[in-house]
Amino acid sequence: MTRIPQTARQFAGFTVIGVVNTSVYYMVFLVADIWLHYIAAYGISFSVTVAVSFVLNSVITYRIRPTWRGAFRFPLSNLLNLAVAGAVLQAGVTAFHMSANLAALIAGVLVTPLSFLLSRWALLPQVEQRAQPGS
Repeated sequence: MTRIPQTARQFAGFTVIGVVNTSVYYMVFLVADIWLHYIAAYGISFSVTVAVSFVLNSVITYRIRPTWRGAFRFPLSNLLNLAVAGAVLQAGVTAFHMSANLAALIAGVLVTPLSFLLSRWALLPQVEQRAQPGS
């Protein structure tokens, strides 16, 4: 039986959780966008999905218990995602004349690879990250 390298298994789990989390993000965005400006709706949906992603990735992707260290670092790791996805959302709406709903969906999908790398930094102990170069 072939053993799947740990990093590949983690990326696969992260991808599945990313699909679930993107769905949560988009549903929250659609509801919040009814009452709020699209940027405020984006901020709320992003915040909800950071919390959901923290728990799911700790437990399922990395098979660790959520920690206070991770709870502090994980939102920090998402600040870059917030800026990149926010810029994509803004560009989609203003430069490409997309609906805010479509631009928000595209923004959520595009930041996924960056999110994986940053989540490893935030959630895994540094020793474990160095021990897995090709695993």
